[in-house]
Parts: sequence; C-alpha cells; structure tokens
Amino acid sequence: MNVAVLLVLLVGLTIVWREAGQRWFVQFLASGKCSVVALMLVTGGCLIKGFVPPAAASSAVCVRLGLHDFTSSWIFAFCIVLLVGNLWLVIVRRSTKAPHAWRFALNHIGVLLTIVSLFFGAADTHKWRIVAQQGVPTDMGYDAVGTPHGLGYEIILDTFVVSFFNNGTPAAFYADISTEQGTQRISVNRPWHRSWCEDVYLNSYDTQAGAASQFCVLERVVQPWKYVTWCGIVMMIGGALLLFFDGRKHKSVAKIKSTDQP
Repeated sequence: MNVAVLLVLLVGLTIVWREAGQRWFVQFLASGKCSVVALMLVTGGCLIKGFVPPAAASSAVCVRLGLHDFTSSWIFAFCIVLLVGNLWLVIVRRSTKAPHAWRFALNHIGVLLTIVSLFFGAADTHKWRIVAQQGVPTDMGYDAVGTPHGLGYEIILDTFVVSFFNNGTPAAFYADISTEQGTQRISVNRPWHRSWCEDVYLNSYDTQAGAASQFCVLERVVQPWKYVTWCGIVMMIGGALLLFFDGRKHKSVAKIKSTDQP
C-alpha cells in the first residue's frame, strides 16, 4: 500500500512539473528554499516536542497539533512529504542538466531513498515478542500492546546457554531453536535470518533462573524496506566520495594553472 502511495506521489509530481513547471508554486517546490523550510519545520517540531512538558503535551491543543507524538502527527507527515516532493522535483529538473551528473544523482537519490524508506517503511515494520519454552512448540507472537499474532511457523527452544562474569553479570548467552529451516543458533546481535525481510533476535531470558532458564524471549522483526535504506546510505557515501575526489582534482588543476601564470 505504501509503495502504491509513493508511486502515485512521484508520478503526480512529475506530471505537475511537465505541465505546470513554470508556475511559481511548482518552482518553489523544486527550489532549495523549500528544502530549508521543510527541514526547519521538522527541526522546530522536534524542538517544541522536547521542550513541551508531558502534562501540557496531553492537552487538547497539543493533541490536535500532534505535539503529544510529533513523529506520528499530520504535521510531521506533511513536512516529510514536502521534503520528498522537493527532492524528487530537484532530481527531475536537474538530473539531465546538472554538471557532475553522477555525483548529483548519487547524493540526491541516496537522500531520497533513505528518507522514503524510513518514513514510508515505518508503517510496514512490525515487531513481535515470542516466548519460546524448552521442548514446547510455539507459533504465536505478541505486539507492543500484548495482542497475539500468528507466526505462520513453529519455534521450539532446544537448549539455552548463558555464561557469567566473575561479578555475576551475564557475559554472553545463546539459544538453539528448532524451526522449519532446521536447527538455528541465535545470540545477541546474531539473529536467525528467516527471509530477506524477516529476522528473529534473542532478546532476553529468565534472569532469576539464570543458567537454568527454561525459556527465552525472542523478537521477530519484519523490515521490508531495510535494503532500500542501505541502498540510500551507500549511494550517499558514493556521492560524498565523488565530491571529495572531484574537489581535490579541481584544487590540483587550479594550483597548476596558478603556477603557469607569469
């Protein structure tokens, strides 16, 4: 659904640029001033959210303005859509005309992909907690408010191992689980990569039982947009490297020209 909304937005902006690209409003949307306005609105909203006390944030006025939860408010959504539209129109307007086209494309498309994946991808990102008991199959996960959701597969905890420092704090722990894809060993920051968009992490265990824990808590994370985010970051890094090397090359050329002058 989010992909369809994004495509409609980008195609619509492209048509608007081709049909009414000379109008002042469209020119403003494709300008650097629009970028500054959108960034200032986002920054200002975050600052206001940070300075508004929790009690005041729950008032009717703050709720209507979205200050009680700014990142999910209509104002924040408007600012992000404005910034996405601005970046897209800049790319459409200048991609074929700008000097250093590769550097321009990598930087601007990289920023666009990163923002789009983080904003539109947030609604498609889901997390569930799974309580895996030793020897007991489970096919149910629970969201942040405790609503159960079927996993579509079963998980069985086979073994759980935890090691401790001398002061008694956990040093490391891992779990072996039986799944539809065979036995998987998962530990902290080493998840089971079930699919291209789904990972299962080891979250916690029965800390009171310690090494004798009969269950562990897993976290199932579905992130279909994560590779878009990585692609955007890689493109921005590539654009920054081109900017760096082109800058050094221009400085060298300017230095040679200055030494050649009498």
